[in-house]
Amino acid sequence: MIRIAVAEDNAFLAKSIQDKIALFPTQLKFKFQAFNGKLFLEKLTEDPNVDVILMDIQMPEMDGIETTRFISERYPQIKVIMLTVLDDEESIFQAILAGANGYLLKDENPKML
Repeated sequence: MIRIAVAEDNAFLAKSIQDKIALFPTQLKFKFQAFNGKLFLEKLTEDPNVDVILMDIQMPEMDGIETTRFISERYPQIKVIMLTVLDDEESIFQAILAGANGYLLKDENPKML
């Protein structure tokens, strides 16, 4: 079972991602979600038992790149997949430099996720 946490500031998209995860109950487990990087790190500190993080790049208070950098330093065993609306090469490059393991477009179908 892969344990997944989500950092996404758009409530509609966060719910959509949770719904996609729920389609695979024997393979994926949703752990928690936060609307910004700062709150996400607080939740991760409380519950670091996560395998994969789906991370929005643009969030208030602390963006996904800065949050990813912190996670890759403190929790190197957790994989971070960036979520983006556009194929923004510069942001994706910066996220990879910060420690992200890859990226997905937010509108990916559930099976691709």
